[in-house]
Amino acid sequence: MTIESDQPLAAVTLRESRNRWGEPLYSTLPVVDRSQQPASDPLIFPHVAIGEGYTTEIILINSATVVARGRLELVESSGKPMLVRSGADTVSGLAFQLEANGVSRYRFEGVAGLSVGFATVTPEPGSATPSGRPGSVLEPAPSSSHNRSPAASIPMGETPTS
Repeated sequence: MTIESDQPLAAVTLRESRNRWGEPLYSTLPVVDRSQQPASDPLIFPHVAIGEGYTTEIILINSATVVARGRLELVESSGKPMLVRSGADTVSGLAFQLEANGVSRYRFEGVAGLSVGFATVTPEPGSATPSGRPGSVLEPAPSSSHNRSPAASIPMGETPTS
């Protein structure tokens, strides 16, 4: 969708998806100001969580009128490459190519345990930096009681006991 205005405008886009129990999950999608020239500086997503039920999805949008190429890297908080599953492959990063005005979505799942850190999007020299948005989603393992938040069952003002 393209919106044009001769007045200042604020926009937000929402996406609804469903978890394994059919409950709605909402996330924001990136909004791109097409009147601004795309930058060529790296883009940093300061927080991603992957593993132990968390998955991360990164959406990249190329608002330029030419192809954008570069690398998407996932890094643990310690600075080491974050190993994740992307489809059938174990990776810590991947090359991207976005067609002019194109969009790509990348989904990452855990390999072993919980990994937290950040992601960087670095364009090739002479290429524009895409816009983007990361999102981490927690889908805990199902239990017989379907209680995914034990703290939610504690009455207000009471302290949980072990």
